[in-house]
Amino acid sequence: MTLLRYLSEPALREHITAITNRTESFHNYATWLMIGGRLIGHNDPDYQERVVKFNEVIANAAIYSTALDITDAANALAAEGHPVDTDDLATITPYITRTIRRFGDWVLDLKPPDSSPVTASTCSREYCSPPRPRRVRAAAGRPRRRPVGRPRGHHACRRSTSPAC
Repeated sequence: MTLLRYLSEPALREHITAITNRTESFHNYATWLMIGGRLIGHNDPDYQERVVKFNEVIANAAIYSTALDITDAANALAAEGHPVDTDDLATITPYITRTIRRFGDWVLDLKPPDSSPVTASTCSREYCSPPRPRRVRAAAGRPRRRPVGRPRGHHACRRSTSPAC
């Protein structure tokens, strides 16, 4: 019955299409704002719900801020004496992405630093951390396991042949 009504009434079809487009636009905007990608890396449904709700809160806040900016611009035009048509305002979308810097302002300083950075091969003893104390063998007589990828008992600076160390 609903399908027949949808097919036979163009006004209802137009209304449903407009609402669907508005909802899809919101979800596309929220997806664009989502930091970390579209994949939620946990199987916990509570965590997933929090991520989705937080993302929607961020999207709603950005939409609200954009709507306030559009209102301020329309009011400024009206104060200068320009006519502002409400039909024109109705066509402006609050889902503007070009004014949002999702990752903040990045300022690149391309001049070289005044001094060279301290590295493991150029550090002095006061900057190097002391070696970690050795652990005693396990009580069951098994040999102690050494962490993978670390040499026995020495810091990187102590292995260096640099005179600074």
